[in-house]
Amino acid sequence: MNFLLNKIKIILLIAILSFFFINVQAKTDLNRYWSLNKDGPQNLEDAKKRLSNRGKLKLLEGIWRENDRKIVLIIFDDHPKVWSMHYSKYIIKHDNQDLIGTKEATFHRTKHLDYFIIFENYLRKTTFGKVLVAKDNEIKVKLFSQNNKKILKKYKLEKIYPQVK
Repeated sequence: MNFLLNKIKIILLIAILSFFFINVQAKTDLNRYWSLNKDGPQNLEDAKKRLSNRGKLKLLEGIWRENDRKIVLIIFDDHPKVWSMHYSKYIIKHDNQDLIGTKEATFHRTKHLDYFIIFENYLRKTTFGKVLVAKDNEIKVKLFSQNNKKILKKYKLEKIYPQVK
C-alpha cells in the first residue's frame, strides 16, 4: 500500500512540474509574435476581402505601405484572450516571395489610444519596439536592441487602404 501511495505521489509531482514547465515556456517563447507560416493573405485582393468582412475597422486595421517594396496588412485578432487586445501584421507584398503571407509582427495596445508596443521579426529574432499613431494614416515604429539602448530599425507606415478622409 505504501509503495502504491509513493508511486502516485511521484506521478502527481511529475505531472505538476511538467505543467509548470510547459506554462512558463509558453509565456517566454517570443517566437509566438511572428511566424514564417503562410497563414496571411497572399495579395492585395485577399487582404481587402479580409478587411471588408470585418464591418467597422479598428484604429490600426488596414493595408499599409512600409516602403516602395513592402506592403503589409494589419488586422485585429478576434481570438486572443480578453485582456490581450492585439493586432497582427502580415506581409502581402515584398521582394522576397517567401515572406509573402507570413506574420511579421504583433502590436499590443496600451492604455494610450495612440501608443502600442510591437514584437517584430528582425533577422529571425523577436525584437521589441514602440509604435506611435502619428495621424489616422501614419504610424511611426522604432525597434530596439535587447538592452533598449540602441535603435535597430526605424520606419514609417502609410495607410493606403481604406483611404482616410
